[in-house]
Amino acid sequence: MTEELIRRIENLERSNRRMKFAAGACLLALGCALMMGQQSSPANSTFGVLTAQKLIVGGDSGKPAVVIQASDKAASVSVLNSKGDPRATLINAEGLAAAVVLKGSSGATTELRRADEINGDGGLEITPAAMQFPTVVVTGTTTAGGLTVRSPAGKAQGTIGFSNENIVQTFSK
Repeated sequence: MTEELIRRIENLERSNRRMKFAAGACLLALGCALMMGQQSSPANSTFGVLTAQKLIVGGDSGKPAVVIQASDKAASVSVLNSKGDPRATLINAEGLAAAVVLKGSSGATTELRRADEINGDGGLEITPAAMQFPTVVVTGTTTAGGLTVRSPAGKAQGTIGFSNENIVQTFSK
């Protein structure tokens, strides 16, 4: 059971690294787009769409590759595939936790969301495609932490909690 938990934590850490990489790529694309806008342009340059609320950065073919949008209550950065579908989106909306939504080639999505903005604990929630509730919740503070695995209905199936002094494990069927 411990080996499976270690494997799950390693998978969670791997997913977290991928999320950080996707967010970094989005931020790098945004930085590049802003830097390109400050250079003087040759006469034969092609420009994308630039408005007060939306910036579309196109690839060599002219198809949109990155879309940055903002309104009074939300902002997002999306990296698009060659068909124009979002593959990775960083979202920050009023009243919701910031999230990264990753979309696989099959169309299934995985949502990574900060748990502290949802339930008051520091951590990360992972919600696979078509799930109403997060299936993995990792929480932590300066003195304690935990890992909870949930069923598709949102019921905790297993929890491991730890503090500076002890470890608590609970599992249910």
